[in-house]
Amino acid sequence: MPMSSSLRIPRWFAPPMLASTEATRCARALWSISWSFFGLLAAFLVAAGVATPSLMPRRIVSIALVGLLVGGLHVLNRRGHTLLASRLLIIGLAAIVTQRAWNAGGVHARVDLFYMMIVLIGAGLLSIEGGLIAAIACVLSAALLSGAELAGWLVVPAVLPTSPAEPFIASTLAVAIALVSLTLLFRQATDVATEDMVNMFVHDMRSPLTVIMGRLSMLRSDAARGTKAAEHADAAMTETVRLNRMANNLLDVSRLSGASLSLERRSIDVCALVNEVVTALGTLDPTRHISISCAGEVACECDAELLQRILENLVSNALKHTPRGGRIGVDASRGEGVVRIVVEDDGPGIPAEARERIFERYSARGMRARGGQHSVGLGLAFCKLAAAAHGGRIWVEDAQPHGSRFVLELPSGGAP
Repeated sequence: MPMSSSLRIPRWFAPPMLASTEATRCARALWSISWSFFGLLAAFLVAAGVATPSLMPRRIVSIALVGLLVGGLHVLNRRGHTLLASRLLIIGLAAIVTQRAWNAGGVHARVDLFYMMIVLIGAGLLSIEGGLIAAIACVLSAALLSGAELAGWLVVPAVLPTSPAEPFIASTLAVAIALVSLTLLFRQATDVATEDMVNMFVHDMRSPLTVIMGRLSMLRSDAARGTKAAEHADAAMTETVRLNRMANNLLDVSRLSGASLSLERRSIDVCALVNEVVTALGTLDPTRHISISCAGEVACECDAELLQRILENLVSNALKHTPRGGRIGVDASRGEGVVRIVVEDDGPGIPAEARERIFERYSARGMRARGGQHSVGLGLAFCKLAAAAHGGRIWVEDAQPHGSRFVLELPSGGAP
């Protein structure tokens, strides 16, 4: 039975279905944007025509021109020529706006708003390339209207200003604002995609790191103490632990920034945790002396793993910036409603103007600690985010007679 005409039209109007998934996605994006714009424009122009009946014929002609353009490009799109149709849509809309403004005030006819919409449509279809094509087409169109008015080819209504300079500048600025905004948005989207890719890579990297640490531990157990093999195993283990800490910092900084890392709070013995961290890191680097001071029983409702990681970062940071034979002090105490942990070193200290910046991501890029170790500036950023997630804070001040004093405060009773 032949298909009735009432069914042929909806099927012709339906979203395109092409050979590949990606081609279908692009074609449907063009279908959605172009027909949505046509529908909104038609509704707007009809409403404007009702408000000013004398201009209704002009509104109908504008609707018809855009409808013919969108319908023709829909045919092209259904045949798989989506890229060509997208570019023609951008240029065609700019041409229609310019043509309709020719006898309606030239560049004074508020073409800037329509040009801005065309830039947005171009960017939505073809990313920055489409935004650039639309921007160029719209600026050239505005220049044509301004030039035609200056040459006397257009009749400007008496109610409008006689100079085309102001509306031309407004049109150009509208296009520029739309283009800059879109560039920033696409750049941000690219940064997010890149960060996601790095996070996936680092996440997968942690498994082989764990295997390497296990094998190095076995190698260190088999090597006789004081031999070159034992020294090499210790050095390799130190660097592997540091690399593993950097990988964990990168992942958790991203999670804490996006509020996607949930805390598992429980009551922990802070002094015992401090001892555990200092013993582990002191074994890896016995060339600095680390002292511990705990005033009585210090308990805290917090995420034990995150607090351990904060302590590891602070102590390892002190080790990196303390000369061989230097001293590091770790103090844990309990105040009114808070637990305070202080990590103090006798290194070179931190200038006052850099004390806020060091807690930002990648702030230490290019900095080299004592012993030649590079820092990418993720450890302290992690400490600040993890402390804030607990409702606490962290800061740095001068130690006496020299060095740095990092102070961590967390609510002792859990969430604030």
